[in-house]
Amino acid sequence: MNSIPFEKTLTLGPRRSESKTPCLMNPRRGASPCAPLIALKKKPKQKEPEKVAETKRLPLVSPKVKKKPHKQPNVSFEHAVETLSAYWPALFGHGLKLMKIDLLEDLYEDINTQELPLSKKGLRRCIRAIARSRDYLEQGVLGAQRYDKHGQPCGQVTEEQSQFAQKCLKKSCFSEDLRGPDP
Repeated sequence: MNSIPFEKTLTLGPRRSESKTPCLMNPRRGASPCAPLIALKKKPKQKEPEKVAETKRLPLVSPKVKKKPHKQPNVSFEHAVETLSAYWPALFGHGLKLMKIDLLEDLYEDINTQELPLSKKGLRRCIRAIARSRDYLEQGVLGAQRYDKHGQPCGQVTEEQSQFAQKCLKKSCFSEDLRGPDP
């Protein structure tokens, strides 16, 4: 029930003898005919203006910068070839061969089935180091043979893949001063 709150006030009326109505005596109370009339009247409360909640102002403090976890450095090309040739010598042991598309999933499966002491993250880093090397990208010409984990031919380089390899070779990270002299 939604009702308006009332405030009780006490008001004194005029004496009954002064009013136009006759004064009746109450035998139980012993009130005199000239006693003032007391009446309670209810007045609606006035609404107080709502106070706006003040927000506490905190002193300005520079936000804490989250420290990024230490990222392990990229694996060197030589270390990657050495690591992977220990587990898959047919593909990584005798010179650099182009890897088949989706080779990583096959190698993950080998890690799980043979319980190799190589993490998936470590494998990804090694594959990335090899696949981004200048020597590997230079082999990515149209029609070049790709090989699976057993060293068997498994597909060829397409036009799109060849263009991607050429685009990667043109990037500044493969400039002559970083690569060193050709052997």
